[in-house]
Amino acid sequence: MRPLLLSVFYEPRIECNAVTPWLQGTLAAIKHLAGNNSYVVGRLCMERSPRVAFLWLGCIILDLQDILLQEVHFGQIPIDLHSAAWSGTIHSFIQQPVSNPLVTDGSISRVDECRLLFLSQSERHVRIPVCQWKPFGKTPIENVDIEVRVHQQCEDHWLQYEGIDWECEDGNLEFLSSQKAGSQSMPGKPPMQETGNACTTAICYERMARDREAISENATRNIFGWLRPDGYAQGEQDIWKHEWFDMSESDEDDIRDDETTCDASARLSPRVESWVLDTKASTSAPQASRTDSLASITTSGPPETSR
Repeated sequence: MRPLLLSVFYEPRIECNAVTPWLQGTLAAIKHLAGNNSYVVGRLCMERSPRVAFLWLGCIILDLQDILLQEVHFGQIPIDLHSAAWSGTIHSFIQQPVSNPLVTDGSISRVDECRLLFLSQSERHVRIPVCQWKPFGKTPIENVDIEVRVHQQCEDHWLQYEGIDWECEDGNLEFLSSQKAGSQSMPGKPPMQETGNACTTAICYERMARDREAISENATRNIFGWLRPDGYAQGEQDIWKHEWFDMSESDEDDIRDDETTCDASARLSPRVESWVLDTKASTSAPQASRTDSLASITTSGPPETSR
């Protein structure tokens, strides 16, 4: 049930490095419009995704909305492909069709790389990405995996639900196709539709923690780690040098912390308290202010795969 309920907060057009502002802005808008009125919260979620409106109705009746919103606050939105197929909802970018045309200006988007690697069940890409937020950027065609390159002339590749096998009492398996089961077809467009009527309600974003990007950081590191398990291409060096991927500094800090005296450990107690109260994004987050945005990273030069 949780993947269906929380799929309301997933937006396929949001890239992995922009998840934090998307979720924080969504929660800020809900708080401003609904306040403590659970029925308004439920109505907003029902309008966002009518396919799961009946589930949100039950959630409001049971007074579970605050627990779910807290999970969204921490970016804990699970994926379930089976319930997504049965309900016709989108839980991950991996469900959507590959771009047509696949190759544009000699490059393939990294999101299409992920889709084709998973569809082809390439080695190291058998399991679905835990991160549902799509990666940003493109990869030159000569630098993608062979499993992706062989499909550069193909069209309309996408993950489709065929049906379900029922294990009968007599030991036989009965296959029920998606057509007979009456399952919903996967929408080709994102669930959020642009409308001509602009929202005239002023939303207060004062409580947004703009310097807390732990959710975006984890999502970016997760999906790029899934896409590049064997190392990164030469043209992606700037991305992997970004502080979100550099864990050496935090590791050295942890070693120095372990070597401190008891007196020093006592002085660190406020850090532990702040972590418990979730007033910091992460204990491993760098303290220096960021000078470059991950979204502004660009690649240059003809990348070569370091496989």
